[in-house]
Amino acid sequence: MATTFRDSIALWGRRHVIGHLPPRLRRALLGRIPLLDARTQWWQAKNPYRDEPPYSTYESPYPVTLGIVPEFWHRHQSYIAACKDLRVSYRLVNLLTPNWVAELRRSGCHTLMTWPSVQVGIWKALFDERLKVAQQVFGMKLHPQYDALWLYESKRRMAYWLQAHGIPHAMTWIFYDQGDARAFARDCALPIVFKTDRGARASGVHIIRNRDDLVRLIDRVFRKGILHGDGEARDYEWGSVILQRYIPDAREWRVIRIGESYFAHQKLKSGEYHSGSDMVGWTTPSNRLLDFVREVTEIDSFESIDIDIFEDQNGSFLVNELQALFGAFREYQMLVDGKPGRYLWSPRKKMWTFEEGFFCHNACCNLRVAHVMKQDGYDVELPTMRGQVSDMDRISQSNCPT
Repeated sequence: MATTFRDSIALWGRRHVIGHLPPRLRRALLGRIPLLDARTQWWQAKNPYRDEPPYSTYESPYPVTLGIVPEFWHRHQSYIAACKDLRVSYRLVNLLTPNWVAELRRSGCHTLMTWPSVQVGIWKALFDERLKVAQQVFGMKLHPQYDALWLYESKRRMAYWLQAHGIPHAMTWIFYDQGDARAFARDCALPIVFKTDRGARASGVHIIRNRDDLVRLIDRVFRKGILHGDGEARDYEWGSVILQRYIPDAREWRVIRIGESYFAHQKLKSGEYHSGSDMVGWTTPSNRLLDFVREVTEIDSFESIDIDIFEDQNGSFLVNELQALFGAFREYQMLVDGKPGRYLWSPRKKMWTFEEGFFCHNACCNLRVAHVMKQDGYDVELPTMRGQVSDMDRISQSNCPT
C-alpha cells in the first residue's frame, strides 16, 4: 500500500487545515477525500517495531508465548512494548492476510492479545469474523474477551446489551424503518441525541434541538447515508437511526476495569460534549460508583472494559457506552489526593482499597499482559513506580464524597 505524493499532501491538509474548520464544512470535505490508505501508512510509520522480527528475541523467565494480533493502524505496538517491558515472550499472529487460518494453526499460541481495527465498517467485520473463528474453532483465549470485542465501537450492540440486561442507561431508540423513525421524530421530546453506530470522541454525535432538522437527518440516513465526523469517505452508514434521550446537566465518568484493577476520572465538558474534550477531572470516585461498575462488569465477566457513565441531577448512574479498548497516553488513569493508583475490591472484606502506583504504561497494556499471565498461573511484576504526574493534573485534583 504505497502512499503517493498526493496522499501525503491530502493527509497533511487533513491534520493541519481540515481539523480547524467548522464541523459542517469539515464533514463535507472528509466525505469527498478518501484518505484511508494515507492515514494507514502514517500510523505504520509511527510503529517503532515495524522492522523487527514478528516474535520476541529475548529470553523470558516464563514458559508462555502470547500471540499479538496486528491491526491496520498499529495500536498492537502497545502490546509489544508491554511484553518487552515485562519480559514476556510474544509472537505476531497476523489475521489480516489471506492465509490467516494457517497463521492461527502454526502460531502455537493459546492466548491472543487483540486491539481490533474499527475505523471502517469492513475492518470491524473482519475482526469480528476472524476472532470468532480463533475462539470457537481453534479454542484460543482472547483478550479482551470476544463478548466485549463484539460490543466494541458499535453503539447499536451496546444499546441491545444494556436493554437486555436491564442496566440503567440513557434511553435509546433504534430504527430500521424510515417511516417509524419519522413518526417517532414528530412527537419525541427535544433536544434528542443522534449517534452513528461507530465513531469515537463524539465524532458521530449530534444534539438535535429542532424537529425539522431531526427529520432531515433521518431522511439523509435512509437515503444517502451519513459519515461520522472522522469517517472515511467510502464508509457511509445508512439504513438505521440511533436516537438517545438527552440527559441535561449530567456529569460524566470514565471508569476502567482491567482484571481486578479499577480506575476512574471525570470527563469534563467542552461546549456540548464530554467525549473528545481532552479535559479530565481528577475527582476521587465514590464507593457507590465503583460498586455500580463492578456489578455491571460481572454480568459477562468483562476483564477489560471502559464504561462511560452519566450521573444525572438526582445522583443516578446511567451507562452511556462500554468499550473493550480505549485511548490512554498517561501512565495513570486516576488520582486520589494527588496520588496515582488503582482501586482493588476485596471479596473477603467486602471493601475497596487504594493502591498507589503507575499502572497504565503502554496504553494500559502492561496491566493487560500481567493479568493474562496471572490467569495462566504466572505472577509478573509490574514496574508501578515508574512515571510522573503532571503539574497541571495535580492542580485539577478535587474530591467528591463517598
